[in-house]
Amino acid sequence: NHKSLSWRRHLQPISDEAAAKAEKQALPKKISMQLRKIFNLLQPMEITLRWLWLDQEIHDGEHQSVREFLDKMTDSIASSPTPEIHNHVGSSYLNIGEIEKARQCFERALATDDENSDAFRGLAEVAANEEDWEATVAHALTATELQFSNPWSHYLLARGFDELGDLDHARVA
Repeated sequence: NHKSLSWRRHLQPISDEAAAKAEKQALPKKISMQLRKIFNLLQPMEITLRWLWLDQEIHDGEHQSVREFLDKMTDSIASSPTPEIHNHVGSSYLNIGEIEKARQCFERALATDDENSDAFRGLAEVAANEEDWEATVAHALTATELQFSNPWSHYLLARGFDELGDLDHARVA
């Protein structure tokens, strides 16, 4: 019984002054933890805000600043296993007329996911920009097979068939 109570002699009452000092020392740590939590929550929002900024710059015709940003981003994501990021960058390159860079991004997306409908749609857009209508049809057809509900893929498929003079298939697409 004496041993079971031995821990009590190690507990000594803390003075109010010592308690206040301990709480004051813990406060920066608590604030730091809360700030880290907030910044972690904001990180996805920061990425979204960057894409919104990029879209606005494209809309405003600030293609040089967009090109510089995308080139830096392309270097940093070259080995990314996430096809979505390659598709976003590829679409942005398309929007500023950088067709070859867009193609490379969509091909990288397909290298990580060979059934990525957005990457095939992107390649269909690249082919349409180059007026390669057979490639437009091939890529758009694959995109619609993978994700039937994407209207832009259907538009590209119809446009490709139309440009090839196949109006029957264009109407169905």
